[in-house]
Amino acid sequence: MTDAAKQPSKMSRGWRIVLIASLGVNLAVAGLFAGAAFRHGGHERASGHSDPMVRALDKDARRDIGREIRKHRENGKDMRGKFTAAFAEVLAVLRADEFDAAAMRTALERKSAVLRKSRDVGETALIAHLEGLSKAEREMFADRLEAALKHKKRR
Repeated sequence: MTDAAKQPSKMSRGWRIVLIASLGVNLAVAGLFAGAAFRHGGHERASGHSDPMVRALDKDARRDIGREIRKHRENGKDMRGKFTAAFAEVLAVLRADEFDAAAMRTALERKSAVLRKSRDVGETALIAHLEGLSKAEREMFADRLEAALKHKKRR
């Protein structure tokens, strides 16, 4: 083997920072979910969803809406790539010699735009589901939503 074949390729500093930041975000999210599960004993939360409207949906509706979201959203890798790139911008602004509030606002808006796109698909699927409910079914949903909202306040 040649010396070049024996040496592993070097990762650029920028990519290393992005990967470390991504790992940090993933660990933070995992910690939040683990903490919530321990704190709340895992009671009737809808698969870890914190949105009361999602918790108010029955299991079949959550599954159907989830399928609709997956059918219409961008490729998961593309979404993660855009999210990682947005956080790389945030990190770059934080690490700059001088803090640039306008650059931070731009980076946060870019991150929010990625999340907003996903949320909009979910809200469209929710509205389509609600549109297909009878008056009695909407009343039951409203009751579950109200209970979910009251449950959130008690924590």
